[in-house]
Amino acid sequence: MKKENIHLTLLFLGYFPEEKIKEIKEKTGKIQKEKFVLGIKGIGSFNSRIIFLEIEKGKEKIKEIYSEICKAMEMPKEKFTAHATIARNKKMNSKEFGELVEELKKISFEKEFEVKSFELMESELHSSGPEYKTVYSFNLKNYNSSETLSRTSVGL
Repeated sequence: MKKENIHLTLLFLGYFPEEKIKEIKEKTGKIQKEKFVLGIKGIGSFNSRIIFLEIEKGKEKIKEIYSEICKAMEMPKEKFTAHATIARNKKMNSKEFGELVEELKKISFEKEFEVKSFELMESELHSSGPEYKTVYSFNLKNYNSSETLSRTSVGL
């Protein structure tokens, strides 16, 4: 997965026609949450297919934004695990994948980011992998867009 494609998905909306995008922007734009610090620490996996960075610090803040988006979009809340996908498995069998994940879990790392916005993103699937582009960015409260700190993307 390309570095610039790493993001935290809050809610996968699926396909929406262009005319619905304005409505989505209006509904999600009303969400008022404070900027916060997000901390990643460790590796996790889903179903022998996905390797992800685990979210340790800021998990509750992410869940609050997820809940607000579900409410605004009138969508049911489902089981939600805050994570950032870093790799997708297309070729390894379950045993090989499990062994790889166990090796990766031995690597120790921690990183914190300031989350100042969340984005409505569009994904395009290609044979080389997905490509993401920001359709609209929603600033969190107490964030001045002229700040010079690096930006962390949290997808919608």
